[in-house]
Amino acid sequence: MPSLFFDKLKYVINPDGASVSVARQNRFVSGFVTIPSFISYQEKTYSVSSIAISAFDGCQNLTSITIPSTVLSIGEWAFAGCSSLLQILVEKDHPSFTVINGALFDKEVKTLLAHPAGRDGKTYTIPETVTTVGVAAFDSCENISSVLFPEGVTTIQNHAFGSCSRLHSVALPSTLVSIGKYAFYRCSSLRSIVIPSGVTLVDNFSFRECERLSSVTIPDTVTEIGNNAFDGCVNMKEFHVQHIAPAELFKFNYLGGLNRPFCTLYVPEGTKEVYMESPLWSRFARIRE
Repeated sequence: MPSLFFDKLKYVINPDGASVSVARQNRFVSGFVTIPSFISYQEKTYSVSSIAISAFDGCQNLTSITIPSTVLSIGEWAFAGCSSLLQILVEKDHPSFTVINGALFDKEVKTLLAHPAGRDGKTYTIPETVTTVGVAAFDSCENISSVLFPEGVTTIQNHAFGSCSRLHSVALPSTLVSIGKYAFYRCSSLRSIVIPSGVTLVDNFSFRECERLSSVTIPDTVTEIGNNAFDGCVNMKEFHVQHIAPAELFKFNYLGGLNRPFCTLYVPEGTKEVYMESPLWSRFARIRE
């Protein structure tokens, strides 16, 4: 699809020939950016209908973005890595999006799409109507230390809290059923995590490089722990599993990155012997009931 530049932003002409999408920008886009509703190019006018995947990814000096009412879709990772972003603004009565306390949501406030990474505030409370924390929604939000989830959140999508280096307190809701790839990647201050009993999959790399993570609890509903889910969790001290019978949870790399000689496996009462006989679980140096 042909691309064009208008007022320092790059666009791609959509297949309909009447509208454009805000394309992926170079990382030098900075300051206050207002996306127009329409642009003119070679004596033709196009409506701006969407923001592409990763459009502003890595624009570290972007501080403000205003989204017009003509934009009806925003691609994943659109504002990832925008570490100086202070505000996301949408036009009044926008048909598809709304902003609450600085964060961008779909119109129904079911999906949290993006939280500006540069905003102050140590604790963030997710609105009660939210069911999904979107892809890279909190990417690089280094000012947030605690996130409060309402009951009703069912999905944490890929990289939702990636590189939230000061995030140390997360109490996942009992309604949660899905934790995506890299969901808490490089949350280097996170100390402990309890996976709710509705979750069946802890996806690939979901807690990778959580360097201070020392305690994890896995419910018996989990049937799979993905590749390198806890890779780089070098300070893990306690790994709690609630399965009565030793489960073959690990499909690929077995707990890659864990320092098993210093990590104690805690198992349900009366199951220590069967865990010690398991080729998989016996790799832990200490097993306790």
